[in-house]
Amino acid sequence: MVVNGKLDNIKSGVIQELESLYELEIPQGQIITREASEKMLELTGILGREVAVYINRKGTVVQVSVGDDATVELPDIKQRSAIRLSGIRCVHTHPSADTRLSAPDLSSLRSMRFDCMVAIGLKKDNKIYGSLAFLNGELTEEGGYVVSCTKELPLKELNNIDLVQLIVLINNALGKNRLKDTEEQTEKAILAGVAFSSRRDDWQVEDSLAELRGLVETAGAEIVGEVIQNKDKPDNAYFLGKGKVEEIAMLAQNVEADLLVIDDEISPSQQRNLELSTGLRVVDRTALILDIFAQRARSSAGKLQVELAQLKYNLPRLGGQGLVMSRLGGGIGTRGPGETKLEMDRRRIHGRIHDLEEQLKKLKNQRKLHRNQRKQSRLASAALVGYTNAGKSTILNALSDSEVLAEDKLFATLDPTTRLVDLDERLQILLTDT
Repeated sequence: MVVNGKLDNIKSGVIQELESLYELEIPQGQIITREASEKMLELTGILGREVAVYINRKGTVVQVSVGDDATVELPDIKQRSAIRLSGIRCVHTHPSADTRLSAPDLSSLRSMRFDCMVAIGLKKDNKIYGSLAFLNGELTEEGGYVVSCTKELPLKELNNIDLVQLIVLINNALGKNRLKDTEEQTEKAILAGVAFSSRRDDWQVEDSLAELRGLVETAGAEIVGEVIQNKDKPDNAYFLGKGKVEEIAMLAQNVEADLLVIDDEISPSQQRNLELSTGLRVVDRTALILDIFAQRARSSAGKLQVELAQLKYNLPRLGGQGLVMSRLGGGIGTRGPGETKLEMDRRRIHGRIHDLEEQLKKLKNQRKLHRNQRKQSRLASAALVGYTNAGKSTILNALSDSEVLAEDKLFATLDPTTRLVDLDERLQILLTDT
């Protein structure tokens, strides 16, 4: 393990201590450990210079550098897609104990597209403080990256920041800004399915993935890769196996994907772990279908129902951290009537859920009144029932000479539609497309 930077006049024993920084393991999602911080600051005290470690998303130290009292050498990073962060964060010491990030620090953050830039220092009270900066996903008029910074925080508070969610939101926002610049650009998705040996049914993983393809295309994304894994049961941490997650991360870099779609429902913790390990935004089948519903809902009742479903789905997935609560991104899983509502805290979301349920109760009573009126008209009622994209809307249009939206897509129409149909000269019925 090589220590980079200015090593002149540094004793061999100290160099060995610097090399031992490579042995540190940082838990996924945590910015830096107390042990690592103390060791780096101890070496800074001996050298009087900045010490920097560059950490990947697995928590592995990939480079150690020593600089002068103001700067350190930047690592040689193979840049990922131009619309995503590099997958590396920089944590370095400030010998002066003033952890405010300097202009060179912020310049390095922009040029290397680090996941974040962190400076730590030891104060006179022997407590470790730090400051953090990150690209917030917005661009200046000149096309440069806009940086957001925290105030100086105790190390414990610094590690309360939800790094996983922060990275995902920044990548989402960077992707969204690229979509603004190039209207033809669409999200690039990798699909992942698991064949569980414990499931004994006729619905094979290949059949399920075939339907997932249709859902993703309906949502407006481009499919650039698919993976299937055979497992006895879901992995508690990742849903997929760890080796398969690493395979997806490599595939994502090769095909420049920005979205991973899981062909099942996964837990919030599994979603967060997958996002951290792959660098992709992750949605499961439920989130994908809700996104399609959000795009397709036209009636007030439909929009209310979609917003309610989105809020209930996203409530346990809120990070709860002030820095990362804003919905910086766009794309699949972020659209719909509830999009801006997701910026609210848990208490307000519970209140919004209650309001939506009350509004839906009123709409339910109105529909009951309409049904009673239809019964009094003595017209027979019938409904078209079938799986999505089975042709229900097409049949309704043919029988009633209507122009209800009918496309060869899954969930092309979401709201129920009722039309008067003449079966012959004397018989009429009310036909509903469900």
